[in-house]
Amino acid sequence: MPNDTFDVIVLGGGPAGSMTAYRLARAGVRVLQLDAERFPREKACGGGVQEKAARRIPFDWQAVERGTLHGLAFSFNLSERFTRTCPQALVHSVLRSEFDDFLLRSAERAGVTVRQGVKATGIIDEGVRGIVETDHGRFRARVVVGADGANGVSRQPLNARSDYYWQSGLYCEVPEQCIVRDAIDYDCMRVDWGTLPSGYAWIFPKDGFVNIGVGFPNALGRLARPYLSRFLESEGALKPGAVETLAFKGHQLPTLTETTKLSKGAVVLVGDAAGLVEPFTGDGISYALHSAEIAAEVISRNLDRPRLELEEYDQRVRVEIGCEIMWSRKLLSFFVTFPRLVHEVLRRNDKVWAAFCRVLRGEDSFRVFRRKKTGPFEFLWAPVDAFSERYERRILLDPQNGKNRLLRNTGRLVGALLKRI
Repeated sequence: MPNDTFDVIVLGGGPAGSMTAYRLARAGVRVLQLDAERFPREKACGGGVQEKAARRIPFDWQAVERGTLHGLAFSFNLSERFTRTCPQALVHSVLRSEFDDFLLRSAERAGVTVRQGVKATGIIDEGVRGIVETDHGRFRARVVVGADGANGVSRQPLNARSDYYWQSGLYCEVPEQCIVRDAIDYDCMRVDWGTLPSGYAWIFPKDGFVNIGVGFPNALGRLARPYLSRFLESEGALKPGAVETLAFKGHQLPTLTETTKLSKGAVVLVGDAAGLVEPFTGDGISYALHSAEIAAEVISRNLDRPRLELEEYDQRVRVEIGCEIMWSRKLLSFFVTFPRLVHEVLRRNDKVWAAFCRVLRGEDSFRVFRRKKTGPFEFLWAPVDAFSERYERRILLDPQNGKNRLLRNTGRLVGALLKRI
């Protein structure tokens, strides 16, 4: 076989790409993995690996774990703060530079041919095989896996930007020497919401660093930096003059929609390229690893067939991941419409908090979480969903004037109902 020809080419060295490549190599598939960067490289991200994501890593990765978080400290509009804890781990802290490099090296040890500093410039899909054009020549394979994000070259033959729902984040890994002593609880995540419609701010502590950032829909991008400044000021966690030395980096977070294509011909999209970012928490790693697992299974079974039959991948992703993203998206719309209600329910309702913990740990789904939240009154979600979706669209267009009397009264009504469950 020529040295430019493989069974599978994986574009991208993030978690989705490395775990797809790793699983394929372990199944005996000849894999080439390409990335434009050289590792370790920085990646704009909160650096939180939910327990449900950790369970999908089939080898020991504790060497790059920098902390285990068991609780969440919430605030509403930078006040009304409370803390909830869980006896089991909810999130594991990592530096993405270390975590991604570890996964890439693991794929290489499994037999993947890894080439760094090779930029893909295009894909020619011939149906029965794919050709990847790069700044280092052409490479051929039966299947091309796009794991280069929603702005990479792999999604371009399949999807326009309008085929995704877009959110963004501003992040910074703040060195520990910039943090006020004893200002951070290293066992607990910190989240503020209700200040910015459909947005939130966070502090994720980890050994040697503290990740600080804000997440928001692209429509509210102009409000992100002022919100970040208010959040930093209210927390008082940074030493005087520290903020001027920090560089907050932006990153866009795509979520699939009904029109998003997951595969076409010889091309399969995984992770962010497929829009598998969960919109309520902004988690992309969990479904990146899940999609890698599905992709490796389906591709392995298809390589010896005369015709590629990758429809199974699309169907499984839609059922196993897409449904979860849909329910997460509905919860996000509900939160945008009734932020104080969500805050109060999590503060006061032990069953709802326990159910939310099980979602982060991968023991329950968002669908089950919502059913447990409303019990016998689940039928009321249909009109609430319709109202929430309309209101979310309106508030994203005009966030300053979105809170009206009807909203407040409806929020009180639903709040009173939920407190009786």
